[in-house]
Amino acid sequence: MKLSSGSPWLSAKNDPECDGQTITFKNEGEWRQSTKFTYDDGNPVNQLIFTIDYKDEERQMSLIKPSKEAMIEAFGDDTIAWVGQKAVISLALNTKGGKSIMLTPIRSAVQAPVQGELPAIDVGEEEIPF
Repeated sequence: MKLSSGSPWLSAKNDPECDGQTITFKNEGEWRQSTKFTYDDGNPVNQLIFTIDYKDEERQMSLIKPSKEAMIEAFGDDTIAWVGQKAVISLALNTKGGKSIMLTPIRSAVQAPVQGELPAIDVGEEEIPF
């Protein structure tokens, strides 16, 4: 895996051509104090930072609320289950007039088994050949 020669952060500002690209989650995330964002009282915001694979480069990213909610809906609220999962990037306008990265999870074609009993199948009176 290549390390990024530019910023280690994936953002719409750092890579405006990321729209439509796919990322893969490489870890379950790590809580860090932000060096950029603070609460109104001046304390640093805690951010959940993920390591991702983007264009065969290892990058860092945090998620905005709609992306976090989409990932939870697709893969559950335990981020360890996100490791190895993929998502497609789309760019959306944010409240500050800039662009933010939105993620759309890529769900596996294999569906989870349905809980409960399976319905009985009437095969008729003929034997089923094996």
